[in-house]
Amino acid sequence: MNPNKKYYGPIVVLIVLLAIIAVVARTRKSAPAPQQQSSQSSASQPSLAAGETKVLPQNEIPSGLPADLPLDKAATAVQNFESKAADGGKTQFTRVYLSAQSMDDNFTAYQDYLQKQGWHISETMNLAVMKKLVAEKSGATMEITISKDPSGKTLVNVTVTQ
Repeated sequence: MNPNKKYYGPIVVLIVLLAIIAVVARTRKSAPAPQQQSSQSSASQPSLAAGETKVLPQNEIPSGLPADLPLDKAATAVQNFESKAADGGKTQFTRVYLSAQSMDDNFTAYQDYLQKQGWHISETMNLAVMKKLVAEKSGATMEITISKDPSGKTLVNVTVTQ
């Protein structure tokens, strides 16, 4: 047995983490200047102070998510918030929920939605253990990550940054 084999696992994990960090950094640097999404009215956007995070009730959809987004309305929200960057720049709108639909069904529904609504899909990952879509439109970036929680339920994270 090769004594170096015990190092392969941690090295692979480190490489994957570095790749994720690089993608996130590239996405944030290359995002165009924030503009209002056409599907959102300025009245629906929160007026958060720099660095402020507003946790929303489970039944409330963050105001920066498109109204026609195919969210599983009956799903259990795990996280639900709106947050303004500390420098007063971008605002993040996030809803994380447990879905009764499969990972594949969620991935297909969100991919179809993004394409039909004119979002430019810049990144996709379609693995058995995790699925991800990153798309841009009108100065906003939407990132959708689909995975399984520890109990095996489908976990969907939808974040729009603008």
